[in-house]
Amino acid sequence: MKKQRRISALLLFSCLLLSFGTLCLNGCAKKDRNVRYDVTYGVLFDTVCSFYMGADDKADFDAIQRDLLQLLSDLDSLFSVYKDGFDNNLKTVNDRAGVEPVAVDERILSLMEFSLECFSMTDGTFNPMMGAVTVLWKEAAQTLVLPDEEELRKAGAHIDPSCLVIDKEKSTLYISDPEAKIDVGAIAKGYAARLATEFLEERGVENYLLALGGSISASGTDPKTGKAWKVGVADPTGQENSVADFYLSGLSAVTCGSYERFFEYEGQIYHHIIDPKTLRPARTSSLHENEQTVSVSVFCSDPALADAFSTAFFILPKEKGKELAQKSGMEALWIDSGGNFFQTDGLDLLKARKNTSGEDRSESAVILFLLFLVVLASVLLFKRVRKENPPAANPEEDLVKTPENSDLTRSRGQNFREEEESFERTSENKKKRRSGLKLRRKDGIFLGALALVCLVSVLVPVFRKDAGKSDLYAVIRVDGQKLCALPLDGEHTYEVQSSLGKNLVRVKDGYVWIEEADCQGKDCVRRGKINQNSLPAVIACLPHKLTVTFETQPQEHENNRCSEKGDFISP
Repeated sequence: MKKQRRISALLLFSCLLLSFGTLCLNGCAKKDRNVRYDVTYGVLFDTVCSFYMGADDKADFDAIQRDLLQLLSDLDSLFSVYKDGFDNNLKTVNDRAGVEPVAVDERILSLMEFSLECFSMTDGTFNPMMGAVTVLWKEAAQTLVLPDEEELRKAGAHIDPSCLVIDKEKSTLYISDPEAKIDVGAIAKGYAARLATEFLEERGVENYLLALGGSISASGTDPKTGKAWKVGVADPTGQENSVADFYLSGLSAVTCGSYERFFEYEGQIYHHIIDPKTLRPARTSSLHENEQTVSVSVFCSDPALADAFSTAFFILPKEKGKELAQKSGMEALWIDSGGNFFQTDGLDLLKARKNTSGEDRSESAVILFLLFLVVLASVLLFKRVRKENPPAANPEEDLVKTPENSDLTRSRGQNFREEEESFERTSENKKKRRSGLKLRRKDGIFLGALALVCLVSVLVPVFRKDAGKSDLYAVIRVDGQKLCALPLDGEHTYEVQSSLGKNLVRVKDGYVWIEEADCQGKDCVRRGKINQNSLPAVIACLPHKLTVTFETQPQEHENNRCSEKGDFISP
């Protein structure tokens, strides 16, 4: 009996200990591992940049993200073909085309060397010397007047990369054709992401996600979930948050789409991805009649390679693009205007990475073990009850034998002794029944308590995960300056008025989106409806330099809520 009680006590203690461990998986343990911090830098590389990182405290995160911002800002200036006021960037090289070599930063030389390599690998589909042509289409997006055919023909004669002269010994870059111009818009973000990831690795950062617009690089796991970083491919129609989710760890994903930057002329859409052969926006036929490719996503370990090849895959016929992707060790996803998918053979493996890349299975293991203990305890206690409460004896044996039932040949003394023994057996059986009932009642209480502990172990983490959702806010910024915050509970509308027009930001059912935007030439970047699970969780309208991100600083944002619907703010 004492031994069985010790076993029961040990089982109960083990369950309590393991239950406490389960609770700590979503509580105490999270304090021991890195916490996810994030920041949105605003507009760099003509797009919105966000950074997510696991750090022991915010001071560590701030130190890294400040240095990262400085690096990205420098690269943005170096790789720009439009910005003045920065010594010897790519604009300087373009301005001095046919005049003289320009001493440039080593990172510019490495970018251009890599760009020429990509030109060779894609048989000229990606071309870093398309500047003479793309400048005409940029002007068309602003004036809403198509380039003249003769202008396009003349510009097309000055896109040969052989006119680019790289002198590594003197660290100079020279364009021998005075009419040629560099345009690295299809590779600059990816190459900057490559340099940024190298910087983060040198600083010892293991868990991070860097999003430079549609160029995303991820390493390690998301500290918020304990899993590989979940990223979504944006819905080209802007109706949904994403059309496909993938899990990245040690990989980059770059999406090139015609739905982000375009203008409309006489009912025809003209986007920014120019085909070097036609000198016009690429028109890639789909597998389905009358459908056009609107989005291409490329997955590989190098963000620079993914960036350049996403443009090439958008321009090339999909069958050729798929062949080139598999030859180069990449995965790719094509989406056409009808919502149809076309992909490389190994792309589904990236979806399965959630089962192999850092998924935290410890909580499930503990819960299963607890359930196993409940079953084991039930079996042991059942055996114990059966052992201490054998099947009831024959009821006839419990009856007190009367003289009528006894042998008439027995003496009066013998009858009395038998009657006394029968009475004693009856009393003993009744005591055993009563003790058996008490034993089963105790066992029921024990099993009930055990089941309750397991139930609490499962439910409390669920409630902990749901807790705090009301603390999330959609924070609106213009040119990096915070305007106000919209709570995610309920339905809210906020109107931002600037010199370019207005933007209507809406919040409903935990989702945020830009419903209406006045942008010249429709040159906007909008990522449809996003919620707190979207990574990168940011939407933007670039001409207004407007960004909307998710943040959790309830007290600060509670004091800085956006005004009611109908208010106008002039940033």
